[in-house]
Amino acid sequence: MIPNRTVMMAEGLQSLSSRLTSYMTLALKGCSFECYKEVEAKSCCPGFWGPDCIECPEEASRPCSHNGVCSDGVGGNGTCSCKEGFAGTACEICASGRYGPKCSSVCTCVHGLCNAGLNGDGTCMCFSGYKGPNCNQEVPECAALSCPSNSRCIEEAATGQLACQCMPGYRKDSPNAQCLCKFKRQHKMHLFQLYSNTYYMSIKLHLTDVCRPDSCHKNANCSTVAPGRFECTCLQGYVGNGKVCYGNIMQRLNELNTEPGMDFIFFFISVLESLSWPLQNLGPFTVFVPINKAFRGSSVRTLMANQAKAKYLCKMHLVAGVMPFETLKKTDVFYTLTGKSAETDTSEGDYQTKIRIHGSRKKGVIIQSDVVASNGMIHFINKLMDSVSPTVDSDTEVQTGILSLTDLTSVIDSPGVLTVFAPTTAAFDAMKEGQLQYLNSADGQIQVNDAAVLEAAVEGRNGRLYVLDGVLIPPSIEPILPHRCDVTENKGECTSCSKVKLAQCSSGVSTVSVYNLLYLCLQTAACCSGFFGADCSPCPGGYTTPCSGHGKCLDGLSGNGTCVCDPNFGGSRCHYCSSLNKYGLNCDKTCLCINGQCDNRPNSDGSCKPDSCLPGFTGRFCERQTAACGTNVQFCHAHALMSPYKWRALHLFFLLVFVFCSFFRCVCKPGFNGDGITCVESDPCAPPLRGGCSVNAKCIKTGVGTHTCQCLSGWREDGDDCQPINNCDSPDNGGCHPNATCIYVGPGQVLVPDRKLSEGLLATLALRPDLSLFRSYIIKYNLTDEIQQTSEFTVFAPTDDAVNNYLKETGAAALVYKDNGKGFLVSLNLYVHLFFLQLFVNDAQINSSNILCGKGVIHTLSSVLLINRNRCDSAQYQKVMGPCEDCLFPRSKICPNNTKLVRKRKCMLSRVFEEERLLTIGCRATCYKTNIIHKCCAGFFGEHCEPCPGPKGQPCFGNGACSDGINGTGVCGCFQGFNGTACETCQSGKYGVHCDQGCKCKNGRCNEGLKGDGTCECDVGWRGILCDETDELCGSVNCVFRPSGLQCLCAAGFEGNGTFCQAKDPCAWDNGGCSLYAVCKRTRPGQRQCVCNSGYTGDGLVCVEVNPCLEGNGGCHVNADCVHVGPNKTSCACSEGYEGDGQTCNMIDLCRKVQIVSLLNHSKVVSLNQLFTLSLSFFYLQDDTYVFQDTGVVDLVQDAIHQPITIFLPSDAAMASLPQQQKDFLFNPQNQAQLQEYLKYHILPSLIHLDSPRTIQGSPLSFSCGGLDAIGDIFVNDGKCRIVQRHLIFREGIAYGIDCLLTPPSLGGRCDEQSTFDFRFICIGFLSLIFSEILSFQSQEVQRCDLPTMFVTRNSGCRSTCTVNFWQPKCCPGYYGRDCLVCPGGVGSPCNNRGKCDDGHLGNGTCTCNAGFGGVACELCNKGFYGPTCKACNCSEHGSCDDGRRGTGSCFCEAGWTGERCETPQAEVYQCSPACSPKAVCQQNNTCVCRPFYVGDGLTCTVVDMCQVWNGGCAKDAKCSQKGEQVSCTCPKGYTGDGYVCLPIDPCADGNNGGCHEHAICTLTAPGKRKCSCKDKYIGDGVTCDVKQLPISRCLQDNGLCHQDAKCTDLHFEDATLGVFHLRSDKGQYKLNYTAAQQACSAVGGTLATYMQLSYAQQGGLNMCAAGWLDQARVSYPTTYANPNCGFGHVGIVDYGVRKNLSETWDTFCYRMKEVKCECKVGYIGDGFTCTGNLLQVLKSTPSFSSFLTQILNYSEVSASGKQFMKRLSNLTIQSTLFVPDNSGLAENDTLTQRDIEFHLSDGQVLPINRLKNGTRIRTRVGSLTALGVSNLLNPAILVRSQCNFHH
Repeated sequence: MIPNRTVMMAEGLQSLSSRLTSYMTLALKGCSFECYKEVEAKSCCPGFWGPDCIECPEEASRPCSHNGVCSDGVGGNGTCSCKEGFAGTACEICASGRYGPKCSSVCTCVHGLCNAGLNGDGTCMCFSGYKGPNCNQEVPECAALSCPSNSRCIEEAATGQLACQCMPGYRKDSPNAQCLCKFKRQHKMHLFQLYSNTYYMSIKLHLTDVCRPDSCHKNANCSTVAPGRFECTCLQGYVGNGKVCYGNIMQRLNELNTEPGMDFIFFFISVLESLSWPLQNLGPFTVFVPINKAFRGSSVRTLMANQAKAKYLCKMHLVAGVMPFETLKKTDVFYTLTGKSAETDTSEGDYQTKIRIHGSRKKGVIIQSDVVASNGMIHFINKLMDSVSPTVDSDTEVQTGILSLTDLTSVIDSPGVLTVFAPTTAAFDAMKEGQLQYLNSADGQIQVNDAAVLEAAVEGRNGRLYVLDGVLIPPSIEPILPHRCDVTENKGECTSCSKVKLAQCSSGVSTVSVYNLLYLCLQTAACCSGFFGADCSPCPGGYTTPCSGHGKCLDGLSGNGTCVCDPNFGGSRCHYCSSLNKYGLNCDKTCLCINGQCDNRPNSDGSCKPDSCLPGFTGRFCERQTAACGTNVQFCHAHALMSPYKWRALHLFFLLVFVFCSFFRCVCKPGFNGDGITCVESDPCAPPLRGGCSVNAKCIKTGVGTHTCQCLSGWREDGDDCQPINNCDSPDNGGCHPNATCIYVGPGQVLVPDRKLSEGLLATLALRPDLSLFRSYIIKYNLTDEIQQTSEFTVFAPTDDAVNNYLKETGAAALVYKDNGKGFLVSLNLYVHLFFLQLFVNDAQINSSNILCGKGVIHTLSSVLLINRNRCDSAQYQKVMGPCEDCLFPRSKICPNNTKLVRKRKCMLSRVFEEERLLTIGCRATCYKTNIIHKCCAGFFGEHCEPCPGPKGQPCFGNGACSDGINGTGVCGCFQGFNGTACETCQSGKYGVHCDQGCKCKNGRCNEGLKGDGTCECDVGWRGILCDETDELCGSVNCVFRPSGLQCLCAAGFEGNGTFCQAKDPCAWDNGGCSLYAVCKRTRPGQRQCVCNSGYTGDGLVCVEVNPCLEGNGGCHVNADCVHVGPNKTSCACSEGYEGDGQTCNMIDLCRKVQIVSLLNHSKVVSLNQLFTLSLSFFYLQDDTYVFQDTGVVDLVQDAIHQPITIFLPSDAAMASLPQQQKDFLFNPQNQAQLQEYLKYHILPSLIHLDSPRTIQGSPLSFSCGGLDAIGDIFVNDGKCRIVQRHLIFREGIAYGIDCLLTPPSLGGRCDEQSTFDFRFICIGFLSLIFSEILSFQSQEVQRCDLPTMFVTRNSGCRSTCTVNFWQPKCCPGYYGRDCLVCPGGVGSPCNNRGKCDDGHLGNGTCTCNAGFGGVACELCNKGFYGPTCKACNCSEHGSCDDGRRGTGSCFCEAGWTGERCETPQAEVYQCSPACSPKAVCQQNNTCVCRPFYVGDGLTCTVVDMCQVWNGGCAKDAKCSQKGEQVSCTCPKGYTGDGYVCLPIDPCADGNNGGCHEHAICTLTAPGKRKCSCKDKYIGDGVTCDVKQLPISRCLQDNGLCHQDAKCTDLHFEDATLGVFHLRSDKGQYKLNYTAAQQACSAVGGTLATYMQLSYAQQGGLNMCAAGWLDQARVSYPTTYANPNCGFGHVGIVDYGVRKNLSETWDTFCYRMKEVKCECKVGYIGDGFTCTGNLLQVLKSTPSFSSFLTQILNYSEVSASGKQFMKRLSNLTIQSTLFVPDNSGLAENDTLTQRDIEFHLSDGQVLPINRLKNGTRIRTRVGSLTALGVSNLLNPAILVRSQCNFHH
């Protein structure tokens, strides 16, 4: 398009009138300009044609499919002129008889059909009777027939024989007649004489017209195209196949209206007459035709009265374009011709598909669809869409305002016919910012252009209105926002017109020239913001968001448009991230692209750029390799390598025989996990280690191989551990009401009333998004109530991925629920995978477990459990008659137990009433009992219906019969010719799929077996098909004759090129064809033997697990159930009614004790007391003393703060097996404190959900699963104690039965003995008796004795002999040391019963092992000993013994030696070729065998990684390391031992009291950990202990410096916490670092408290479950009662120790010495340090008043008035003023009269000195006084004593 520009030329001068100033106007000669404008000439782009520039056929980018030339341009017609070979409207197909991608090849088929077209290959499909590549060869059978003219050879359909039949259009009049044309022919012969006098005959055949009036549709033309064939073509304007032709929409509607039963549409046809011409001549349209019933309530005449409304109504039912019903269903929104949108509703199915016009409430149902017309499609609906009137959605004020600005209001109101395109309000709002304001300015104007029509042809008074969704912007004003922002400056000066230069027109006058005056409009060019350069081009990214909003554009005239990008962004428009490996809105996300170029745009998703993957990789993230790996054609992940896949079955302690089979597989690179197809980065936070984080913390991955630990919600960090947060200690009282009690129930949680223990099944499943599909099936099949109505349930829920994989593999649409109504149980097998140590149910791995929900638990599975159709149980019903009972009030059950009622019948009931027997009518029930007959399905055998040998669903491979059924043995009886455990192979010498072919090889090996073909591989010296011909020419070499001469071949069992041959290793690939559970052993060259692994049986090709349960009940007790859990492994469980370990089962004595299980059958829950009363003897003494209640533990457990609880109950047998000394110690009333420790060690204050939960005693418990010898068992504390009874539910929690007594680490196995000794007092008289009573000694006897006085008096004294009781420390058998730790091997088997433990209180726990045994716990065999009993090996010096506990004692001989003991030299030393590995020995048959501790094929032997197999035999938590063949085990921190057995270290037994203070007690709390506690009368943290000193009141000394008449109170002494107080930040809990804590204490006049000060406060009663800073950067808090949520129940100081990080935030404990409080006694006034009494007391306490006091005392003694005077002085109720002369004014010898004394007292008033003024008269008892000598009459306050005189 050519841009608008204006060219101006000066034409001449003309007269102008110009106002120069406000006071002068001149008429001058001026200049005139003429402008020319270049207009736009329309033309179509290449590929478009016609006035509307329509796309050429196919598409504009490839017109005519690039196979022709399109007639494009404005004058073109869009016709394609195809290249040679192409045809079609768009040259999209090959011409007839052409094929190939370029249609350049020509078909050559003569008598056949050619595979033509673009995708064709030109091959011919021949007609009957012809053959050959070109179908030009007649088959011999047809040639023999010599078919006459007008016929050909065709295979008859009935007989299948070839025969001559007439060609189409010909027929025979008789069987032997010629084939003649069916139509009459007219022959005209014309002879033409040519130049050579040769004549040609031309025959014209005129086809007879076979068209009839009814041959085609009435609107179609009929034409004869071949003999007997005609063709129908619809007339122009009609569509169809000629037989049926459809006219336009109006024609179709009129036709349909005349058809029978279709006269229900004439109403709408009448309305459509207003649009008759468009519906006949234009289109295509889709019409929704309402039937007549749709017009109910509407008058057609009324509708037709207003033509405008009628047209609008019709257009509401018209849609531009063809919309078939299928398209309509898939279209949510479509638009009618009015512009109104409509919607399709298919929610009720295809038969109720509805349409609705936007804004209407009516929905019309499509009752008939897809009625075809030549110019559209017709659908019939049952509603008239008439409720929506034309509306203009716009703001009138906005529209009117804009129109007024453009002077278009008068135009709109003019009487002419107009068409208005009116933008809506939303269209104006959608304009870019500033555009509308600019258009509203004087410089803008509005014109019309293209825009989407929202509502069309709205009739107005003078025209039509079209509603648009956009504002029409004329191109002449674009861009709307000017890119130039020039600065204009006006100047004028007089000059000649000749100097005038041409200036621009239209776009702003730069110069206007006037005669002799030049008025200059100087413009300083400038670009608007976001534009740059001389042309003011938009900045990169657009002027609205220059630099894509991520940078600064260098704009302006001088700018170059360069973008200075923000950090993290780059590119010319700042539209990329500067880092090639980043993406995201802020370019801060790491790209996920692996082996390609990252799409580093901000709006990218982190994938790779298209086509950027490196060679060998593909995928959205270039994560998959393109090279296939292995025979299974797997494509490895980008983080994987292709590696040989090797399975090696190894003996736990290095068996001599191993399996080798390798093929290629994908293996993830180091640092990544996965199957090689998908590899993900290793997660350091993966369980079980979880990055070493606390069990109460979550591990957060921070990078490759890095992580951080973050405490869970409700826990706070405490070094490497996490401590619980008690919300009840927070300022908001845990969120409870101020008048409510906050009850702490867990970290960060408080007790809320009526809160359920857990949610229901559906609610719990809803919390797991990965179980959404399983939850939907639970809802779909209404299984929720059925599951939750049971008392308990366990749900195995497959994840969504598992369900999707199952549906994909099976092709099912959904999981199906089928209930056979028989209620037969389906068994599930739980086992541990030996290689991956993962738990499986059947073959499904358990992903996550123990998801509690209400009364059940959920375990998630990685795959869907397949129903094992192994049981085909049947039900038999037995009829049982009940007793005759009263019909309404039966005395007992009418049906026996385990039966169901069928019906009732009348019977004669005999009953006794008042000693008389009466007969009445009763009822007798007929009941039935269901007996389940256990049967196995076909192909399963044994009591547990295990599968017969062979593939799933194909027992015995279908080549034999299995001995199946309940009593079957599972043995396959093979059919003739077959052999093997599962009949999986042929008998020796047989081959073929039916094993019915016999091998005939004479001197060679036959290729036998199911896949064999019987060919022979000859031995050396033989040849021939059957290896029966000697080879004299080649001698000992196999030769074959070739055209080129003799050729050498390797003999049977060898491979090579004939010149060099080596023995074949049949075990090298696919384990030699042996089973995965077998070892492939090479025997002779090319031959092998398959031997099943231990625990399996079979022929080696098929190995099945040995099921010990099939013989002798698997070694289980006769009253136990044997469960097959693995290869030759069983699990024994006592049957119902019996108890024991499965090996021994005893009947439960219900008379002696009711078991909890039977109790639970009768009540839903039991109480704690019922549990203890009815359970186990642990809680009772022999005299039925209830020890649990006596120790106070019941009260502790029943406290709601500890619930729910978990209790471990030792069995009767476990308690009975305790040493009697231990029983005596535990149950002695004096040892209740120790017994309480034992009891609390068996109780957890919660349900088990942690790895190492702590008991309420404070020490942790650990749990582990049983190993291979105890599959399915759960053990407590390192496998020392087995759980024998599970899930004993009672009201307060759950209980488990265990087979031992758990020993708390703090006590150990103590069996202290009570001992006595006699103490003999000296002869001291009767006082010794009193003294003995004071000491509570038990006096045995009192003897007379002589007192040792100066004068010996015989038998005058007494001597008592008393018995003193004391406890002597002693360890139980099997325990040792100061803390009575358990001996190595455990309490049940010290030293594993293979040695003697140095036990006892003074023992060191060392095991002295029996001969042959070694190790810390005698758990190993010494070198040279083997087997469970550690027998001595018997190998000679030339062999190495397979020693060790699991060794076999077999001898591995050195090269050149043989024999059972390797004692016999070999006659021949084997030399293998190729040579064996240095770590291997060459044996017979050219076989290399790796030495012990090595694995491989003998040619290559690598040392076994023994640490990968059961930790190399080391202890569970020990570290296994290997150097060469030597394995070393190291015990973990806190343990000691040889690594095979690790014992806990007792730091208290180090001889230094464990580092505790000499006045502290060291207590073992865990392996390698101890607790220091100061002894009685000492206080401290145990490491430092000071003598406990009671505080002394400061008032005891000098009355605390208070006045003698004051009461002294030492507030510090009276404070229970002794000046220690807790302080918390105003910001909340734990907001103070160490410095802030110091400042906070200083702000309240205190200092940080010391540990000792906090200890004294704790003993004074300070309890605070909130840690705080102490002096020396220590953090602690005090507790005064046991709370499991505060220090795990510890009472005392919970000490976190000295913190290294002083920026940690805690609360603080401050110390402030409180003052001494002094209060004056009653009758005294003052501040306590100075106290003043009444007047008399003041006189007595003031020495300078003694003379006057003496006078008063004398006065009181001589007269009653004197006594009265004394009373006045001491009366506090009378206010008086006494003027007292001091001793200097009253000599001792002066005497005052009674009147003189009374004159000094003024009653009734108190006169301070500041109230006295000169001349003040003071009334006394006997007169008055006058105050004189006040120096300042106005200020008595400055009165000086010497200046104040009194006069009377």
